Amino acid sequence: MSVGIVDTTVVIHYFRKNPSAMSWINSQPIKLSITSVLWMEVMEGTSSKSNQQSSKKILDKFELLYLTTTDQQWAM
Repeated sequence: MSVGIVDTTVVIHYFRKNPSAMSWINSQPIKLSITSVLWMEVMEGTSSKSNQQSSKKILDKFELLYLTTTDQQWAM
C-alpha cells in the first residue's frame, strides 16, 4: 500500500540530491509511488547504460503504479 503518488518534480529533486526532497522521501513510513509514465520519462532521459542503472536503482525505491483509462480520465 502506498502513502501517495510522488510528482515528477519531487523525483527530479531527489535525483539531484536536494536535501529537502531526500529527507522527505526517506522519512516516509510507507513506500511512496510513482506512475509508469514518470518511470518512462526518467529512463528516457538517461544518457548512458551506467546512468540508466543508477536511475533504475533510485526508481526501485518507489512502488510502480500503472494507470488505467479510468484513472487518467478522473485525473483530467
